[in-house]
Amino acid sequence: RDDATRLGGALVELAQLRLRRGKSAEAIAAAEAAFAVEPDALPVLEVLAETREVAGHRAAAAEAWRRVAALKSGGERRKALERGARGFVDAGRHEDAARTWFELFQESNDPRHRSEGEACAARGSSAAAAPPLTSEATVADDEPAERT
Repeated sequence: RDDATRLGGALVELAQLRLRRGKSAEAIAAAEAAFAVEPDALPVLEVLAETREVAGHRAAAAEAWRRVAALKSGGERRKALERGARGFVDAGRHEDAARTWFELFQESNDPRHRSEGEACAARGSSAAAAPPLTSEATVADDEPAERT
């Protein structure tokens, strides 16, 4: 495990360096290699999401942001969910975007998140329904399957 952690960390650093230098293809290769070694490590998932996003792989980035969100809490979790939702929108995956916006709404009770979810649901062919308005934020039980 220790060797995998060190290798994953080195690959994350390489991905970040390549990203800063504008070499997105090399950054993605390093991030994907890190993911193969340490698929559940938060720094790996964050660099994976970031490099996929920069490279224009919106749906893959959104999936990675959802995995990041699963490892975070509070405001940091909501930021990752929002990036994931926006990635799904950009990729034209409106059903996944709607589910993510509604999950975000349930946690935040922010009406903007509900509105975004409703707009995405209207564009998608899903029967994704907005959760009921509540005074308490809860987490959705019906998360979409990860496709990473």
